[in-house]
Amino acid sequence: MMKSQIEEMYPALVSMEDRVKTVLNEEGISTTQYPFYLNFGRQCFKLVREFAGGTLINRANIALQRWVADGFTQAILERVRDVVFTLTAPGP
Repeated sequence: MMKSQIEEMYPALVSMEDRVKTVLNEEGISTTQYPFYLNFGRQCFKLVREFAGGTLINRANIALQRWVADGFTQAILERVRDVVFTLTAPGP
């Protein structure tokens, strides 16, 4: 990645992390858990940059299910996905 690309992406990444922290704070999540939920946010951030439409939503849902399987709270992950990234789970 070139320096100009990093400089362009960095403010968006910082803004995303601030929004994730706001969600976590609103939900009363312990700061010891922040790094894990921030990593989920970073994963969604990468997905948003790589995919669009149904593929993006499906990949975000797969990522969410993986984090749930690792023991993280589904409702919190869904809030991060929906509030920070404005993504929703695919319908039935």
